[in-house]
Amino acid sequence: KKGRGEEGGGGRGGEVEKATTKIREEVVCTQLALLKHTAAVVSLSSYSPTADLIVTATLDGRVWVWSTGGDHLHTVQAHTGKVNVLEFFEGGRGANGGGDESNGDEVGIVMTAGDDGKVKFISARTGGEVGVVDAHTTAVSVAAFSPPPLRKVVTATMLGDGFLWDLDKLLHK
Repeated sequence: KKGRGEEGGGGRGGEVEKATTKIREEVVCTQLALLKHTAAVVSLSSYSPTADLIVTATLDGRVWVWSTGGDHLHTVQAHTGKVNVLEFFEGGRGANGGGDESNGDEVGIVMTAGDDGKVKFISARTGGEVGVVDAHTTAVSVAAFSPPPLRKVVTATMLGDGFLWDLDKLLHK
């Protein structure tokens, strides 16, 4: 038979030792920049593969391109409704993570998909459209690039339809 204090970590003389643990340290962060928008932000693609650009999308269908220092570079009216997908293409990177000269411009390509049923490919560097899929009859709810070197895009709608696309045929050459 165990006495008091002998169970569950024990103690001395029948008393349980008390321990205090600091669960969380106070973290102090410094705001680096304010990315000011004119409408609600609904999507964020953290960083470009080259880590020099940030892309955000707003409820009104616009895509905003920022430098990682917080400078607003340009805004593109990508969709007539909400942007549901915002993703950088990473297939233009070389095997070591650096740019591949044969398709280095593709590193800055952003795919967007929206409530207007369109999937667009935009150059984050210039703001220009470099490709479009206008084949969906309803909002495109999800879309993703395949991992390199496949160069495919998959899209789907809320109606349960999924589509597979060849990226090389979607981009304007």
